[in-house]
Amino acid sequence: MATARKMLSTIGHTEIFRERPVKFLQTRTGLRARLLLIVLFAVLPAFALNAYTAVSQRQQALVRTEQDAMNMVQLAIREQNRLIASTEQLLAGVAKLPDVKNPTNYARCHQTLAEAHKPFPHYRLFAVALANGEVFCRSSDVRRKVNISDRGYFQRAVESRGFGIGNYQIGRATDKSSINFGQAILDDRGNVHAVVFMSLDLDWLNELVAFSNLLPNSTLTVIDNEGLVLAANPNELAGKPMPNAALKKMLLTSRSPGTMETRDADGVERIYAYAPLHNSPSGNAYISVGMPKAGALAAANQEFTRNLVLLLIVATLVFIAAWAGTDIFVRRRLEAERALRDSEARFRSLSELSSDWYWEQNQDFRFTSCFGAVLEGGGLESTDTLGKTRWELSTAGVTESQWHAHKQALQAHHPFRDFEYKREFPDGRINYISVSGVPVFGDNGDFTGYRGIGRDISERKRNEERIQYLANHDGLTSLPNRAMFSEMLNAAIQTAHRYKRHFAVLFIDLDRFKIINDTLGHEVGDQLLKEVGNRLLHALRASDVVARLGGDEFVVLAHEICDKKTAAAVAHKVISALVRPVVLLGQEYRVTASVGVCLYPSDAQDEQSLMKNADVAMYRAKEEGKNNFQFYSQNIKTQSFERLSLETSLRHALEQNQFFLHYQAKVDLNTDAITGAEALLRWQHPELGVISPMHFIPVAEDIGLIVPIGRWVLHTACAQNLAWQRQGAPPLCMSVNLSPRQFVDPDLLKDIAAALQTSGMSPTLLELEITESMVMGDVERATRVLAAIKQMGVRLAIDDFGTGYSSLAQIKRFPIDTLKVDRSFIREIPQNPEDRAITEAIIAMGKTLSLTVVAEGVETEEQKKFLRERSCDEMQGYYFAQPVAPDRFADLLRQHAKKNGPLAIG
Repeated sequence: MATARKMLSTIGHTEIFRERPVKFLQTRTGLRARLLLIVLFAVLPAFALNAYTAVSQRQQALVRTEQDAMNMVQLAIREQNRLIASTEQLLAGVAKLPDVKNPTNYARCHQTLAEAHKPFPHYRLFAVALANGEVFCRSSDVRRKVNISDRGYFQRAVESRGFGIGNYQIGRATDKSSINFGQAILDDRGNVHAVVFMSLDLDWLNELVAFSNLLPNSTLTVIDNEGLVLAANPNELAGKPMPNAALKKMLLTSRSPGTMETRDADGVERIYAYAPLHNSPSGNAYISVGMPKAGALAAANQEFTRNLVLLLIVATLVFIAAWAGTDIFVRRRLEAERALRDSEARFRSLSELSSDWYWEQNQDFRFTSCFGAVLEGGGLESTDTLGKTRWELSTAGVTESQWHAHKQALQAHHPFRDFEYKREFPDGRINYISVSGVPVFGDNGDFTGYRGIGRDISERKRNEERIQYLANHDGLTSLPNRAMFSEMLNAAIQTAHRYKRHFAVLFIDLDRFKIINDTLGHEVGDQLLKEVGNRLLHALRASDVVARLGGDEFVVLAHEICDKKTAAAVAHKVISALVRPVVLLGQEYRVTASVGVCLYPSDAQDEQSLMKNADVAMYRAKEEGKNNFQFYSQNIKTQSFERLSLETSLRHALEQNQFFLHYQAKVDLNTDAITGAEALLRWQHPELGVISPMHFIPVAEDIGLIVPIGRWVLHTACAQNLAWQRQGAPPLCMSVNLSPRQFVDPDLLKDIAAALQTSGMSPTLLELEITESMVMGDVERATRVLAAIKQMGVRLAIDDFGTGYSSLAQIKRFPIDTLKVDRSFIREIPQNPEDRAITEAIIAMGKTLSLTVVAEGVETEEQKKFLRERSCDEMQGYYFAQPVAPDRFADLLRQHAKKNGPLAIG
């Protein structure tokens, strides 16, 4: 510790407290005089800058005001041009109105003009004059005879056979300034036979001023060639000669826009901008905008005054503070020196408790001293450190280039911070150390060595390594995750490309994992995923890479796979390893996997394509019945793209009303009466046309859309049945198919009740069709659901009966009303003896259970006769009627009623 105190004393006296008390001013009076001079020299430039700024701001304010006035003039000119253009379009449109184009009936002409005038109240009048100038009709119901053949706008419209503009003028009747416009109306031979005209007040100028940002007391004036004020804002001068002679002269003699300063009759000096109204046909109007000069300079004057007062206040306060603070200055300087000495003492005390250690090196960069409270923990024992350089210690974790850069910094006598290295000890301990140092120079400026601090950063480094590991590995299975596998796959691609090697990517997805996860719980699911990861590691070579992408998806990178035969062997190993029983919660379970294989370089040559193609092949393995592997091929890719496109279109089909229903009749075999109808779903694709249900129903099942689609079918079918009844048809039994996902949906009963309530259909007219496989999976649940449906009054039917594995004893457990014989047994009867026997047995079983038996797919008279002789109750098929649209089914009902009388209700 003596060495530590010596070093700290050296640091303190040579680096921190080198200054000594300065020689202070001898008298308080002299100090105050100097402070006064300092304040004056500081304030005078500020006053000069304020004056210069004020002059500059006044000049800028005048320029801005001129520009604002000119902008207002140009805005008025543009607004006039816009109004003239819009008026020309408006007159052209009014001229095309039938009662205006051919003015023969005054009442209709007046009514048409009045209706056309309503949306445009800023126009004073709409009127039509005949070719001789006589006014035929007006938008106002005034029948005073007026001839306008001497008016400029009328003459210009007739001469140009189109649009004509009059001069600005003050109306004799209204005392308002306005401009008139005319539009020639041509007959079939191209001659002018009428002119439609309208009058526009100059009130739009006042509206323009109201929406502008002109200074208060600004003026806007329009005069004619004689100096008569046509319009003004304020409008006291309208109709009078312009009182400002200088401005009047400038307006009447100038041919281009300009600005000027002049004093008006009201004594206000204004900055004017002026210009002729170029679009006037005779150039007889001029516009000027004047803005008060005092208002333009008001902001600049206020800012100058405010800054001047502020400077005076600041200067006064500074002087007062300096005057009063003279006595305090010396005392506080002495107190500051005393505080620095106290700070030195506190620093010495705290350094003894620091978590760092201190070191010194000589000019050869060899350690001369090392000390600190945690020196031993950092592995810097003095016995093996003193006399050595840092690179002569047992260090690691530093590359040759890093050592070279560090040595260069030392040779250049540069300070350094956070140079990190690793020390390995004989007992296996590894410590990470961070050091920082500064060069030390003697009184004559010669380099004497380095001194600095060191810190043990082992805990931080281990935490960083742990974070890095977690970032690249799956937290559940400890296998590489997606990010790390991506890096390894890219590295394998580069190596294989360089050395012409081959490898395979196997995409693995567990079959039925969701069932186990949902049934046994997520903890058991995690246990299964760990077991899968361990089995994959033990089944494959040490050089192969196994990673978990997430969920139940794994991927394998198998090196040196040159052909499909070798890849198939690896895939067989994977499937065989996973198919073995797994004990979960004391019971054995078997989990299979679907594997997709993609080969490099024959199938793909980049990471994205390899992963995507392996994924496509895996989904093909799923489609082939699961628990198998498939190689990627272009044909699989095409099919996958087609399915993906179908999935995408299917997601929008319901919301875009692309689904519709056809209905197929069910007929009583004994009476040929229609007993009901089955609702059959169809899809009208906007590009592919009508798509068969056998193509899109399985896809809807897979992606979970079958439930909302089935709900729509249920509501639509019930509503259609009620619609037929409102058209005069008797009540009819409507059959609707339930999908497997619908049957297990927890909201099934609510959906059925909602469809019945919304449509108002009786529950006894609804029959829901289910398949054998739907009820044989979970018999207890199926029994409860079917009983609840039956309690609602809805009929139940087993569809496609005979294709499943149900028995008579099992069927008896369910509240079934109808058995539907699958069409595969009907197709070959009466020729095929096996189909005949099966059909006879199903009919007999149905009769034994007092069920209605319906034969599907009846297409011939022989089939109908066979079924009638075996006492089958009903038939359904193309022999009687194909599935048809609702309106055609209604026609079928009416035709059947005329032929056979009222319908029979199943």
